[in-house]
Amino acid sequence: MELKQKIFYFAGTPIGNWDDITVRALKVLKESDFILAESIRSITTLLKYHHISFNKDKIVLYDEKRVQLKDIKEILINSNIISYVSDAGMPVFMDPGSELLNFLKTHSFQIKVIPGVSSLTTALVYSGINEPFFFAGFPPRETKERFKFFKQLSKKNIPIILYEAPFRTKKLLEECKRFLKPDLYIEIYLNLTKEKEKIIKTKIKEIYKILQHIGKEPAVIIIKKN
Repeated sequence: MELKQKIFYFAGTPIGNWDDITVRALKVLKESDFILAESIRSITTLLKYHHISFNKDKIVLYDEKRVQLKDIKEILINSNIISYVSDAGMPVFMDPGSELLNFLKTHSFQIKVIPGVSSLTTALVYSGINEPFFFAGFPPRETKERFKFFKQLSKKNIPIILYEAPFRTKKLLEECKRFLKPDLYIEIYLNLTKEKEKIIKTKIKEIYKILQHIGKEPAVIIIKKN
């Protein structure tokens, strides 16, 4: 009897708009023996939205902070097709999944990535950037490390892209005004792909004028010369 190749899919899911998912991703999720998910609520909502029936036992929580690899070992051993989805967007890139990926590379699964929407590329297209850029990711939380972080950013001569959590966006903008050149332009992308998507553009020296319009919303921030 020929053994089936075990396949593990890292699937991209919507970052806001439930329609932003590929036909391939939906097909694979439907056919998976198990779906490992960072958020049970997000994946069940997505499947219901796209009218995909599923067994609740088929969806298993896998959050690297709460669930260890040993806890899902039996699922990995006894399944042929498994998918992993983060809360939103692409797994691994600025999202959980790297520990799982490294584990799978040393075992019998064939790894496949199903591409999906990304807040990074969405913001880049809005901004019109078609040149090298510096992706800074999320700033560190510690005050001392943040100071070093912004000091390094102040030396960059190419567009800078930042991510920030909803409840820290205002603080980040205030720090941009404090540490970066006042005549640089800053673009703030909030709630990308959602109905309440919002884009704010201004100069760093005028950031204080727009702070009142910033709520607790996930943000992609681009800083550039013009």
